Amino acid sequence: MKTKIIKLSIILIVFNLLNGCDWMYNTPVTGNVSLHKTKGDYRHLYMIRMSGDEIWAKNCWERDKTLWSGLNEDTIYTGRQKVVNGYVLDGPAKLTDVYLSLTFKEVLLKEIAMNNPGHALPYDTLRKYILDKDPYLELYRCITTFTLEDSVEISEIIRNGEIGQYFERLK
Repeated sequence: MKTKIIKLSIILIVFNLLNGCDWMYNTPVTGNVSLHKTKGDYRHLYMIRMSGDEIWAKNCWERDKTLWSGLNEDTIYTGRQKVVNGYVLDGPAKLTDVYLSLTFKEVLLKEIAMNNPGHALPYDTLRKYILDKDPYLELYRCITTFTLEDSVEISEIIRNGEIGQYFERLK
C-alpha cells in the first residue's frame, strides 16, 4: 500500500512539474504582464491588434472595468503603468499591437455617438485613427507570475539590469 502511495505521489509531482512548464511556454497566460518602451507616451491611448490588413478590436465596454474609470470621471486607462527608465508595465502585449490617436474616453464617446455602445467601432473608423502600427522599441513578455501590482519590484529588476531573468525579449 505504501509503495502505491509513493508511486502515485511521484507521478503527481512529475505531472505538475511538466504541466507547469507547458503552461508557461505553450499557452496564453491570462492576467500576466509585459514590459515595453514605445516611440511616444501611449499609456492612455486605445490599442487594437492588426495582422496584415485584418483588424481585431474589442469595444471598451468589454474591457476589464477595473482598469478604467467610468464616463462620469476621467475615463483614464489605468492598465498601463510607467515604471523606471522609460519602461511601461502593461497587460499582455503583442507585436501585432497598433495604437490609435484616441484615448479610451474618446473611443467610448464615439461608440455612444454612433448609437452603438457595446460594439467595437467600425474598422474603417479605426483605420482613420491609426497613430503607430509598429509602436514598440522594446517589448518583453513576462515568464514568471508578476502582475500590474508588482510595479515596485519590477522597477527594482530594471534598475538592477535583470530584465532577462524575468522577461523574454520579443523585440
